[in-house]
Amino acid sequence: LRLAIGNIHRPGALTPSVVLSLGLGLTLLVTLALIDGNLRRQISGSLPERAPNFFFVDIQSSDVDAFSALVGRQAPKGKLVKVPMLRGRVMALNGVDVDKARVAPEGAWVLRGDRGLTYEASIPANATLTEGTWWPDNYAGEPLVSFSAEEGAEIGLKLGDTITVNVLGRNVTARIANFRQVEWETMGINFVMVFSPSTFAGAPHSWLATLTDKGASPADDARLLNAVTRA
Repeated sequence: LRLAIGNIHRPGALTPSVVLSLGLGLTLLVTLALIDGNLRRQISGSLPERAPNFFFVDIQSSDVDAFSALVGRQAPKGKLVKVPMLRGRVMALNGVDVDKARVAPEGAWVLRGDRGLTYEASIPANATLTEGTWWPDNYAGEPLVSFSAEEGAEIGLKLGDTITVNVLGRNVTARIANFRQVEWETMGINFVMVFSPSTFAGAPHSWLATLTDKGASPADDARLLNAVTRA
């Protein structure tokens, strides 16, 4: 024991460096634990009460009816919301290539890369029109698009402007029929662009869905998840 203690204190020993390294390591671990705890509390506290229990992605059109029936059996009191989804890239604004368009930096993200696109016959339940009018349920005219009001303002769009998107290798130009206020904070299904149904008639697409069931217990959620993944 005396020899061991003597080695700790002998000249040239690595004891100070080892103690410093251990101290810094423990400090880092404690800091990470505190950050993790704070982030979890902030995320949990900011989640709205109406946030869905589940998000389901990439549901194939051939499976959507069977999926709906399965969820209906497993969560009979839940609210299932389904929307079609395609991927597309914005190519032009009012005929001007997006690479040449003058856009505010805060709105540039809408024009970068692929965007999720959808079509609807009626206005989404979680959106409110701020300008323009929605198309009739049986509308089959020129392609129309509803644009998120905030992002539209950032890009500098107005009613009647046109936007060209490339979907499945085909350019489609739609006229902006209205702007809508999107409640992104609900964590529901939201899109910057919602097109009139005839715009993508016949185009293959998948589906997105959310399930909201506030009366479900953790065991109910686990049972539903297991049933869906095994289907």
